[in-house]
Amino acid sequence: MPAPPSRPDRPNGPLRPLQSAAYLPLLGGLSVAALLVLVAATLWSSREQELEKVRVTTLNLSAVLREQTARTLQNVDAAMLQVGETLRNHSRTPETMRAELRETLLERPFLRAIWVLDARGQVIYDSDDETPPERNCADRRYFRWHVDGPGGLFIGKPIESRLDGDWFLPLSRGVKDGRGRLLGVVVAAVEPDYFERFYDTLSIGSHGAITIRHGEGELIARIPHRDDLIGQPPPFAVQIPEITRTVRVTSAVDGVERIYTSRPVEAMPLVVTVGISVDEALEDWCRSAAAFIAGTLVVALLLIALTWLLGREIRGRERLTESLRREESLLRQVVESLPVAVFVADRAGRIFLTNSATQRIWGADEALKTGDYSRFRGRWTRTGIALEPDDWAMARALSRGESSSNEMIDIETLDGQRKTILNWAAPIRDANGEVIGGVAINEDITRERALAESLGEIEARFEAMFEYSIEATLITAPDGRVLAANREACRLVGYRREDGRRLDIRDI
Repeated sequence: MPAPPSRPDRPNGPLRPLQSAAYLPLLGGLSVAALLVLVAATLWSSREQELEKVRVTTLNLSAVLREQTARTLQNVDAAMLQVGETLRNHSRTPETMRAELRETLLERPFLRAIWVLDARGQVIYDSDDETPPERNCADRRYFRWHVDGPGGLFIGKPIESRLDGDWFLPLSRGVKDGRGRLLGVVVAAVEPDYFERFYDTLSIGSHGAITIRHGEGELIARIPHRDDLIGQPPPFAVQIPEITRTVRVTSAVDGVERIYTSRPVEAMPLVVTVGISVDEALEDWCRSAAAFIAGTLVVALLLIALTWLLGREIRGRERLTESLRREESLLRQVVESLPVAVFVADRAGRIFLTNSATQRIWGADEALKTGDYSRFRGRWTRTGIALEPDDWAMARALSRGESSSNEMIDIETLDGQRKTILNWAAPIRDANGEVIGGVAINEDITRERALAESLGEIEARFEAMFEYSIEATLITAPDGRVLAANREACRLVGYRREDGRRLDIRDI
């Protein structure tokens, strides 16, 4: 029988299978790979940012050191110029010169000594001695520069003192008279330790390095301090830059990889270099990266585990779906083979399972999926009362949860035939007892009813002929019991049916 009014019909085809899990491991692997690539790119980017901070720091510190070095040496040059003016003054006295040299030394803690040479290179005034010893410096480069060279400020390579063997940085200025003749040379010895004490105040880490070198490569001062390197050229071939340059190399001195910025001191043959250890600069980054990588690996493992679990679940569901598909196919084959009409509907009345018998019994051209009861006509066989839409068994099963069976209904099929059917219907319930659908079965009993009515007429005629026959007639069992006797037989044997006793053929 048809179902109640419903929304658009559910397809009659088999259940659609879930998407195969064959590509799920590949998808999971690609997801993990993408995660690792993203993490690697993020870590590399953050690492480069940390190194860029180091480069900027070395650039800034080298600029500070360049300015500090230039100011210090310019101060020394100004003092030497003042001493030169005093040397040119004809009213000077030895006491005046020595006093000025001592005052110059006291005002400038970065100076170890300052002295004056005559035109032959002989020491004539010295800030350390009232009467300087016989000492000739004509062979020193800081003197020869003013004799043979262009003059001006001379900044020499670091040299060892002939008096105490300590290293110093020589600065010198030539003093000439009005006719351009060399009167003498003022020489200042700058303390390399002064630079190292200043460098030590800067924050470059425990493995950082700061150096100041002469333009030809000789080391003047270094942090960390190395006595064996002072005055020595670099232990490897290096080109002293004429412009600021930043490089990342491993030191040949101590094997530490650093980012170095070398910056020349303007108008002076000096280069300051600041180096910061790469490993030290990346310590915080390494700790963060380790934690980040550990977290990423945990996430990756969880993703792999979830992918495996999801794959197993999907495979299980696919197997279940395939099993359901086979069972549904078997159910459809069974339903299709039944000679009775079968309707299965959901809670809303949508029919999702019928068989070909429904078309045959109801005289339909196609599968019955309509819930429009105005198309169907039926009367209760016993009473002849027409069925209303709510009287159909399926409607009662869905709306009230009622079960019904063996309801005999006379119907008029869709093609105009008249038939009699037996109608069954029952609700389908879920685990909580809620009605989620219904099933109805219609059996065509038109021929059986006609046969029964025909047999009834024959039986009635036989009973009339038996009862009113003019001959005495008995129907007996094999054991002699009389099963039936007509009127004439009862008259002949004197038996009355109202006596209620059982006749036996042996008693007659």
